[in-house]
Amino acid sequence: MGTFSSIRSIPFSEFLIFGRSETKIFAIVACETVFLGATFFVATPPFLPIPFSDSAALLITGLLTVVLAVALYVLLSGLGYQTYSAKFHSPDHILKCWAAHLALSTVVIYIGYLLLVYPYTGSIVPQPIDIGIGAVFSTGYAISIAGIIYGEDYFSDNTNTKPEDIDQFLTAAEDLKEKPEPEIVDEPGQLSQAGDSLLTGLQTSNLEGTGDLASDLQDWLETFKQRELQGQKKMVGDLPNSDAQFSVWEDRYNAFQDLEKELREMDNSASRRVVLSVRGK
Repeated sequence: MGTFSSIRSIPFSEFLIFGRSETKIFAIVACETVFLGATFFVATPPFLPIPFSDSAALLITGLLTVVLAVALYVLLSGLGYQTYSAKFHSPDHILKCWAAHLALSTVVIYIGYLLLVYPYTGSIVPQPIDIGIGAVFSTGYAISIAGIIYGEDYFSDNTNTKPEDIDQFLTAAEDLKEKPEPEIVDEPGQLSQAGDSLLTGLQTSNLEGTGDLASDLQDWLETFKQRELQGQKKMVGDLPNSDAQFSVWEDRYNAFQDLEKELREMDNSASRRVVLSVRGK
């Protein structure tokens, strides 16, 4: 545990495992072995001859690397979307994760080259064709790391997903704000239930920054549950005309707006935000 704790304390590790448990490291090591061994069969001298000229092979490996690199970013974006950390829904932060995965995989593949291919070539610097093939294996290896971590939630027994909880929380708040009191049935209960589920996710997250959001959400929920229906409506924005006597409700509504902003950020993946920005939305 001491070793894993020290690994987790390094900020770089957060870019790789997205706050998941250390058991992912064992799965990653197993996957490393497969891809590392595969480099032995494709690098110079080729045990599986490539039926292309060097220039054609470089073009093919270059295009394949680009495709895999884009796929890696999309996969990491989906992985970030599963987290309860708003920064992991940011395109810039996912780009950092993308660079970290590629850096790690490149180091591993190069070590494989030194151990398995260098004795045959005698050159520490790989040949161009080896670099092209290594780039393909590096991106493929990085995808395997992300895929192992990404698959964790599919084996989870959670009844609700984070997007469902966010949608229920925000929808219940909007209905509570807009509906007249006689028409309100279970909106406060739905909001509280979804809020509690989100709070649990935030509190159990191992990512930096989720603790502050969890504390803010917990404080707001505790106050919300203690208020009567009229007070609950005010806390989600059903405020009368501005007046000094309602400043306390305005503060609570402002706190809700801050929560709403962060939750909406968590309800979009980084890749979706990139697409929306390209479209000018």
